[in-house]
Amino acid sequence: MHAHADHFQKPVSKILSLILIFVSIFIFNISLPHSTVTQIEQTSGTIEVQTDTNQAIKIDPTDPILDSVTLGSKIETQDLGDNQFTIADIYRLPGIKLSLLIFVLACLAITKGRAVGSLVSIVFSILIIFNFTLPLILAGYNPILICLLSCIALVPCSFYLSHGFNKKAHLASISSLITLAIAGVLTVAFSKLTSLTGLSSEEARFLMIGETSTLDFKGILFGGIMISLIGILDDITITQTSIVEKLKKNKTKHAFKEAMNIGQDHIASLINTIFLIYAGAVLPTLLLFAVNPQSLAGLLNFEPLAEEVIRSIIGSLSLILAVPISTWFAEKNYK
Repeated sequence: MHAHADHFQKPVSKILSLILIFVSIFIFNISLPHSTVTQIEQTSGTIEVQTDTNQAIKIDPTDPILDSVTLGSKIETQDLGDNQFTIADIYRLPGIKLSLLIFVLACLAITKGRAVGSLVSIVFSILIIFNFTLPLILAGYNPILICLLSCIALVPCSFYLSHGFNKKAHLASISSLITLAIAGVLTVAFSKLTSLTGLSSEEARFLMIGETSTLDFKGILFGGIMISLIGILDDITITQTSIVEKLKKNKTKHAFKEAMNIGQDHIASLINTIFLIYAGAVLPTLLLFAVNPQSLAGLLNFEPLAEEVIRSIIGSLSLILAVPISTWFAEKNYK
Protein backbone atom coordinates (compact mmCIF):
# COMPACT_ATOMS: atom_id res chain seq x y z
CA MET A 1 0.00 0.00 0.00
CA HIS A 2 2.84 2.36 0.89
CA ALA A 3 4.67 1.59 -2.36
CA HIS A 4 1.48 2.29 -4.31
CA ALA A 5 1.11 5.67 -2.55
CA ASP A 6 4.71 6.61 -3.38
CA HIS A 7 4.17 5.54 -7.00
CA PHE A 8 1.13 7.82 -7.17
CA GLN A 9 2.81 10.68 -5.30
CA LYS A 10 5.84 11.03 -7.59
CA PRO A 11 3.99 12.10 -10.77
CA VAL A 12 1.79 14.44 -8.69
CA SER A 13 4.91 16.08 -7.24
CA LYS A 14 6.34 16.51 -10.75
CA ILE A 15 3.11 18.16 -11.93
CA LEU A 16 3.07 20.50 -8.91
CA SER A 17 6.73 21.34 -9.51
CA LEU A 18 5.98 22.24 -13.15
CA ILE A 19 3.08 24.45 -12.03
CA LEU A 20 5.35 26.19 -9.51
CA ILE A 21 8.04 26.74 -12.16
CA PHE A 22 5.49 28.16 -14.61
CA VAL A 23 4.05 30.52 -11.97
CA SER A 24 7.55 31.60 -10.91
CA ILE A 25 8.51 32.44 -14.50
CA PHE A 26 5.27 34.40 -14.90
CA ILE A 27 5.82 36.38 -11.69
CA PHE A 28 9.45 37.16 -12.49
CA ASN A 29 8.46 38.51 -15.89
CA ILE A 30 5.80 40.96 -14.70
CA SER A 31 6.84 44.60 -14.63
CA LEU A 32 5.54 48.16 -14.68
CA PRO A 33 6.78 51.26 -16.54
CA HIS A 34 9.35 52.94 -14.32
CA SER A 35 12.30 55.30 -14.30
CA THR A 36 15.63 55.37 -12.48
CA VAL A 37 16.77 58.37 -10.43
CA THR A 38 19.99 59.74 -11.91
CA GLN A 39 20.37 63.03 -10.08
CA ILE A 40 19.03 64.72 -6.92
CA GLU A 41 19.51 68.47 -6.42
CA GLN A 42 18.31 70.79 -3.68
CA THR A 43 17.14 74.17 -4.88
CA SER A 44 15.46 76.99 -3.01
CA GLY A 45 12.54 75.40 -1.19
CA THR A 46 12.34 72.23 -3.31
CA ILE A 47 14.18 69.03 -4.17
CA GLU A 48 14.58 68.36 -7.90
CA VAL A 49 14.91 64.75 -9.08
CA GLN A 50 16.17 63.84 -12.56
CA THR A 51 15.47 60.43 -14.13
CA ASP A 52 17.00 58.40 -16.93
CA THR A 53 13.89 59.18 -19.03
CA ASN A 54 14.68 62.93 -18.90
CA GLN A 55 11.94 63.74 -16.41
CA ALA A 56 12.46 66.59 -13.97
CA ILE A 57 10.41 66.13 -10.79
CA LYS A 58 10.09 68.73 -8.04
CA ILE A 59 9.36 67.44 -4.55
CA ASP A 60 8.59 69.27 -1.32
CA PRO A 61 11.48 68.69 1.15
CA THR A 62 8.97 67.55 3.79
CA ASP A 63 7.48 64.83 1.56
CA PRO A 64 8.08 61.46 3.32
CA ILE A 65 8.66 59.74 -0.04
CA LEU A 66 12.10 61.36 -0.10
CA ASP A 67 13.24 58.84 2.54
CA SER A 68 13.00 56.15 -0.16
CA VAL A 69 14.42 58.17 -3.05
CA THR A 70 18.19 57.94 -3.59
CA LEU A 71 20.48 57.81 -6.61
CA GLY A 72 19.64 54.64 -8.52
CA SER A 73 16.18 54.31 -6.99
CA LYS A 74 13.48 53.02 -9.33
CA ILE A 75 10.28 55.05 -9.28
CA GLU A 76 6.90 55.18 -10.97
CA THR A 77 6.08 58.61 -12.37
CA GLN A 78 2.84 60.33 -13.30
CA ASP A 79 2.50 62.87 -16.11
CA LEU A 80 0.68 65.98 -14.85
CA GLY A 81 0.75 67.70 -18.25
CA ASP A 82 2.78 70.70 -19.46
CA ASN A 83 5.95 68.59 -19.13
CA GLN A 84 5.48 68.27 -15.37
CA PHE A 85 5.81 64.98 -13.53
CA THR A 86 5.37 63.66 -10.03
CA ILE A 87 6.43 60.48 -8.23
CA ALA A 88 3.41 58.16 -8.20
CA ASP A 89 5.13 55.48 -6.12
CA ILE A 90 8.39 53.67 -5.46
CA TYR A 91 8.96 50.76 -7.88
CA ARG A 92 8.99 47.83 -5.45
CA LEU A 93 8.63 44.83 -7.75
CA PRO A 94 12.35 43.90 -7.82
CA GLY A 95 12.47 43.76 -4.01
CA ILE A 96 9.24 41.78 -3.85
CA LYS A 97 10.51 39.29 -6.44
CA LEU A 98 13.77 38.79 -4.51
CA SER A 99 11.85 38.31 -1.24
CA LEU A 100 9.59 35.74 -2.91
CA LEU A 101 12.59 33.92 -4.34
CA ILE A 102 14.27 33.69 -0.93
CA PHE A 103 11.01 32.47 0.63
CA VAL A 104 10.44 29.78 -2.03
CA LEU A 105 14.04 28.54 -1.94
CA ALA A 106 14.00 28.39 1.86
CA CYS A 107 10.73 26.41 1.84
CA LEU A 108 11.98 23.93 -0.74
CA ALA A 109 15.45 23.53 0.79
CA ILE A 110 14.37 23.02 4.40
CA THR A 111 11.45 20.71 3.53
CA LYS A 112 13.50 18.88 0.84
CA GLY A 113 10.89 19.73 -1.79
CA ARG A 114 7.87 18.65 0.25
CA ALA A 115 6.57 22.23 0.47
CA VAL A 116 5.99 22.40 -3.29
CA GLY A 117 2.32 21.45 -2.78
CA SER A 118 1.87 24.16 -0.14
CA LEU A 119 3.40 26.77 -2.45
CA VAL A 120 1.10 25.71 -5.30
CA SER A 121 -1.88 25.81 -2.91
CA ILE A 122 -1.12 29.51 -2.31
CA VAL A 123 -1.40 30.08 -6.05
CA PHE A 124 -4.74 28.24 -6.26
CA SER A 125 -6.05 30.12 -3.21
CA ILE A 126 -5.20 33.42 -4.89
CA LEU A 127 -6.96 32.28 -8.07
CA ILE A 128 -10.10 31.29 -6.13
CA ILE A 129 -10.23 34.58 -4.22
CA PHE A 130 -9.54 36.82 -7.24
CA ASN A 131 -11.57 34.90 -9.81
CA PHE A 132 -14.51 33.74 -7.69
CA THR A 133 -14.82 35.46 -4.30
CA LEU A 134 -14.10 39.10 -5.18
CA PRO A 135 -15.94 39.27 -8.56
CA LEU A 136 -19.12 37.74 -7.13
CA ILE A 137 -19.12 40.04 -4.09
CA LEU A 138 -18.64 43.06 -6.39
CA ALA A 139 -21.46 41.74 -8.59
CA GLY A 140 -23.80 42.10 -5.61
CA TYR A 141 -24.09 38.52 -4.40
CA ASN A 142 -24.40 37.84 -0.68
CA PRO A 143 -20.80 38.01 0.66
CA ILE A 144 -21.55 35.58 3.49
CA LEU A 145 -22.71 32.90 1.04
CA ILE A 146 -19.86 33.60 -1.40
CA CYS A 147 -17.19 33.47 1.31
CA LEU A 148 -18.63 30.24 2.74
CA LEU A 149 -18.52 28.67 -0.74
CA SER A 150 -14.97 29.99 -1.10
CA CYS A 151 -14.02 28.31 2.17
CA ILE A 152 -15.50 25.02 0.93
CA ALA A 153 -13.20 25.31 -2.10
CA LEU A 154 -10.17 26.68 -0.23
CA VAL A 155 -10.08 24.01 2.49
CA PRO A 156 -9.61 20.96 0.21
CA CYS A 157 -7.38 22.98 -2.12
CA SER A 158 -5.09 23.90 0.77
CA PHE A 159 -5.17 20.55 2.56
CA TYR A 160 -4.81 18.18 -0.39
CA LEU A 161 -2.12 20.14 -2.18
CA SER A 162 -0.16 20.66 1.04
CA HIS A 163 -0.56 17.19 2.57
CA GLY A 164 -1.52 14.87 -0.28
CA PHE A 165 -4.74 13.05 -1.13
CA ASN A 166 -4.85 10.71 1.84
CA LYS A 167 -6.88 9.76 4.88
CA LYS A 168 -5.14 12.30 7.10
CA ALA A 169 -6.05 15.15 4.74
CA HIS A 170 -9.64 13.85 4.45
CA LEU A 171 -10.17 13.82 8.21
CA ALA A 172 -8.47 17.20 8.74
CA SER A 173 -10.56 18.78 5.95
CA ILE A 174 -13.84 17.50 7.42
CA SER A 175 -12.82 18.65 10.91
CA SER A 176 -11.92 22.10 9.57
CA LEU A 177 -15.20 22.49 7.68
CA ILE A 178 -17.19 21.55 10.78
CA THR A 179 -15.19 24.03 12.86
CA LEU A 180 -15.70 26.72 10.19
CA ALA A 181 -19.46 26.15 10.33
CA ILE A 182 -19.44 26.67 14.11
CA ALA A 183 -17.14 29.70 13.70
CA GLY A 184 -19.59 31.16 11.18
CA VAL A 185 -22.40 31.03 13.74
CA LEU A 186 -20.12 32.59 16.36
CA THR A 187 -19.05 35.36 13.96
CA VAL A 188 -22.65 36.33 13.15
CA ALA A 189 -23.59 36.24 16.85
CA PHE A 190 -20.58 38.21 18.09
CA SER A 191 -20.86 40.78 15.27
CA LYS A 192 -24.48 41.45 16.27
CA LEU A 193 -23.64 41.54 19.98
CA THR A 194 -20.95 44.18 19.37
CA SER A 195 -22.81 46.02 16.56
CA LEU A 196 -19.86 45.85 14.18
CA THR A 197 -20.52 47.68 10.90
CA GLY A 198 -17.60 46.38 8.81
CA LEU A 199 -16.65 50.00 8.09
CA SER A 200 -13.79 50.43 10.54
CA SER A 201 -11.03 50.36 7.94
CA GLU A 202 -10.09 53.17 5.55
CA GLU A 203 -10.42 50.73 2.62
CA ALA A 204 -14.02 49.93 3.55
CA ARG A 205 -14.85 53.63 3.70
CA PHE A 206 -13.39 54.12 0.22
CA LEU A 207 -15.70 51.34 -1.02
CA MET A 208 -18.68 53.34 0.25
CA ILE A 209 -18.10 55.79 -2.58
CA GLY A 210 -19.53 55.17 -6.05
CA GLU A 211 -20.74 51.86 -7.46
CA THR A 212 -19.50 49.82 -4.49
CA SER A 213 -21.50 51.82 -1.93
CA THR A 214 -24.29 49.20 -1.92
CA LEU A 215 -22.02 46.34 -0.81
CA ASP A 216 -22.91 44.42 2.35
CA PHE A 217 -19.98 45.48 4.55
CA LYS A 218 -21.09 43.39 7.53
CA GLY A 219 -21.12 40.36 5.24
CA ILE A 220 -17.66 41.25 3.92
CA LEU A 221 -16.37 41.44 7.50
CA PHE A 222 -17.85 37.99 8.15
CA GLY A 223 -16.27 36.57 5.00
CA GLY A 224 -12.87 38.00 5.82
CA ILE A 225 -12.90 36.39 9.26
CA MET A 226 -13.94 33.02 7.81
CA ILE A 227 -11.21 32.97 5.15
CA SER A 228 -8.54 34.05 7.65
CA LEU A 229 -9.39 31.05 9.86
CA ILE A 230 -8.43 28.46 7.25
CA GLY A 231 -4.69 28.78 7.86
CA ILE A 232 -5.13 28.37 11.62
CA LEU A 233 -7.36 25.32 11.16
CA ASP A 234 -4.96 23.71 8.67
CA ASP A 235 -2.23 23.78 11.28
CA ILE A 236 -4.24 22.47 14.23
CA THR A 237 -6.36 19.81 12.49
CA ILE A 238 -3.48 18.25 10.54
CA THR A 239 -1.34 18.21 13.69
CA GLN A 240 -4.01 16.55 15.82
CA THR A 241 -4.88 14.02 13.11
CA SER A 242 -1.20 13.10 12.70
CA ILE A 243 -0.77 12.67 16.44
CA VAL A 244 -3.75 10.31 16.69
CA GLU A 245 -2.53 8.38 13.62
CA LYS A 246 0.88 7.79 15.23
CA LEU A 247 -0.62 6.91 18.62
CA LYS A 248 -2.95 4.37 17.00
CA LYS A 249 -0.07 2.81 15.04
CA ASN A 250 1.85 2.42 18.30
CA LYS A 251 -1.21 0.76 19.89
CA THR A 252 -1.37 3.49 22.55
CA LYS A 253 -4.25 3.14 24.95
CA HIS A 254 -6.46 6.20 25.48
CA ALA A 255 -5.23 7.78 22.22
CA PHE A 256 -7.89 10.53 22.44
CA LYS A 257 -6.75 11.60 25.91
CA GLU A 258 -3.05 11.54 24.96
CA ALA A 259 -3.68 13.55 21.78
CA MET A 260 -5.79 16.08 23.69
CA ASN A 261 -2.96 16.62 26.18
CA ILE A 262 -0.66 17.56 23.29
CA GLY A 263 -3.42 19.63 21.68
CA GLN A 264 -3.87 21.66 24.86
CA ASP A 265 -0.22 22.74 24.71
CA HIS A 266 -0.71 23.66 21.06
CA ILE A 267 -3.78 25.74 21.96
CA ALA A 268 -1.89 27.64 24.65
CA SER A 269 0.88 28.68 22.24
CA LEU A 270 -1.40 29.47 19.28
CA ILE A 271 -3.78 31.68 21.28
CA ASN A 272 -0.88 33.97 22.17
CA THR A 273 0.30 33.85 18.54
CA ILE A 274 -3.13 34.92 17.27
CA PHE A 275 -3.28 37.79 19.76
CA LEU A 276 0.17 39.07 18.75
CA ILE A 277 -0.71 38.83 15.02
CA TYR A 278 -3.80 40.99 15.49
CA ALA A 279 -2.00 43.35 17.89
CA GLY A 280 0.62 43.91 15.20
CA ALA A 281 -2.11 44.58 12.63
CA VAL A 282 -3.58 47.43 14.72
CA LEU A 283 -0.26 48.83 15.97
CA PRO A 284 -0.81 52.27 14.29
CA THR A 285 -4.22 52.45 16.00
CA LEU A 286 -2.64 51.56 19.36
CA LEU A 287 0.01 54.25 18.82
CA LEU A 288 -2.77 56.76 18.13
CA PHE A 289 -4.31 55.94 21.49
CA ALA A 290 -0.89 56.12 23.17
CA VAL A 291 -0.50 59.69 21.87
CA ASN A 292 -4.07 60.59 22.89
CA PRO A 293 -4.67 58.53 26.04
CA GLN A 294 -8.20 57.29 26.69
CA SER A 295 -9.77 54.96 29.21
CA LEU A 296 -9.63 51.19 28.68
CA ALA A 297 -13.38 51.30 28.06
CA GLY A 298 -12.96 53.89 25.33
CA LEU A 299 -10.12 51.89 23.77
CA LEU A 300 -12.15 48.66 23.63
CA ASN A 301 -15.25 50.47 22.36
CA PHE A 302 -13.37 51.97 19.37
CA GLU A 303 -14.62 49.95 16.37
CA PRO A 304 -11.28 49.30 14.57
CA LEU A 305 -9.90 47.83 17.79
CA ALA A 306 -13.18 46.13 18.74
CA GLU A 307 -13.19 44.43 15.34
CA GLU A 308 -9.70 43.01 15.91
CA VAL A 309 -10.66 41.88 19.41
CA ILE A 310 -13.63 39.96 17.96
CA ARG A 311 -11.36 38.49 15.24
CA SER A 312 -8.94 37.32 17.94
CA ILE A 313 -11.73 35.82 20.04
CA ILE A 314 -13.26 33.97 17.08
CA GLY A 315 -9.85 32.77 15.90
CA SER A 316 -8.95 31.51 19.37
CA LEU A 317 -12.34 29.85 19.91
CA SER A 318 -12.06 28.17 16.51
CA LEU A 319 -8.69 26.59 17.24
CA ILE A 320 -9.88 25.55 20.71
CA LEU A 321 -12.90 23.79 19.14
CA ALA A 322 -10.82 22.34 16.30
CA VAL A 323 -8.65 20.35 18.73
CA PRO A 324 -11.38 18.09 20.20
CA ILE A 325 -13.26 17.91 16.87
CA SER A 326 -10.25 16.79 14.81
CA THR A 327 -8.95 14.53 17.60
CA TRP A 328 -12.34 12.81 17.98
CA PHE A 329 -12.71 12.34 14.21
CA ALA A 330 -9.23 10.88 13.90
CA GLU A 331 -9.68 8.62 16.95
CA LYS A 332 -12.91 7.20 15.46
CA ASN A 333 -11.43 6.60 12.02
CA TYR A 334 -7.98 5.21 12.81
CA LYS A 335 -7.96 1.64 14.08
